[in-house]
Amino acid sequence: MNTQVDIALATFNGELYLPEFLDSLIRQTHSNWHLYAGDDGSTDRTVELLKEFSVSHPNKITILGTAEERLGAQANFSRALQACRADYVLPADQDDIWHLDKVDVLLKQMLNVENRLGKEVSILFHSDLTLVDHNQKVIALSLWRYQHTHPDYGKSFKNCMIQNTVTGCASIINRALLNKALPVPDEAIMHDWWLALTASATGGIHAIHEPLVLYRQHEKNTLGAKSWSLTAAWKRIRPDAKSARGRVAAYQRQAAVFLKRFGSELASEQQKVLTDFSTLDQRAAPVRPLIALKHGLRKSDALRTAGFYLSL
Repeated sequence: MNTQVDIALATFNGELYLPEFLDSLIRQTHSNWHLYAGDDGSTDRTVELLKEFSVSHPNKITILGTAEERLGAQANFSRALQACRADYVLPADQDDIWHLDKVDVLLKQMLNVENRLGKEVSILFHSDLTLVDHNQKVIALSLWRYQHTHPDYGKSFKNCMIQNTVTGCASIINRALLNKALPVPDEAIMHDWWLALTASATGGIHAIHEPLVLYRQHEKNTLGAKSWSLTAAWKRIRPDAKSARGRVAAYQRQAAVFLKRFGSELASEQQKVLTDFSTLDQRAAPVRPLIALKHGLRKSDALRTAGFYLSL
């Protein structure tokens, strides 16, 4: 299998871990890849390391021009994704380490589904991840179990609207999805959530139940993995927490811009739930949970769902 794939990398002050990530690319069993790297104004040796990589591995990397001002992770990823030209693209984080067969496994699954459904269908495949610390010591063999989530939950458009279960660096997306999803709007919570939402509405999300990435957890993670426990979950969702209400407001903004971009392409039921949810804050407080219940909105477990309703 010699299919071309592109890898979209967004970097920022990643000199500590970037060499290990780049080494895992070079050692991939699938060698027909090209890396598009966009740096967001690093002040360490990140850009220098990318340039050194381009010298030692010519024709394997395109370094995008440094932005005049900080873009942030979401916009920087959008820029890298837009630069990719292949029919299949894998987003990448600067601090992770890929299993040596990651590209081969994801690409094979993608091609199998495209052969059945057609290349015009928007498809996203993603895998589980192994959570490790800064020294690659295993914290959890499965990120999905660690976070108490299940990938099947995220396949539903309504579910994906309020909770993302796709980790961008463990995914592969096809050209049909890229053409629909790009550019990632400013209102999107994160690039991987926007890609997942687009796939769930216009094509499909598929999961591989094995870890293909060492997902590094350290103090500089933009988002990072959060363990699930009753205590930790309640701290994040308690009804008096401004952050919980802020998250719901972010879901609504993302839903509103999604409806604006794709409204005419969506099924009437999808249009209705997006319309009702994105305008929920305009309704009286006692009515909001009833509207959400009518549409069957729920998160991946009972406690998260309760916190979501208490935050409306």
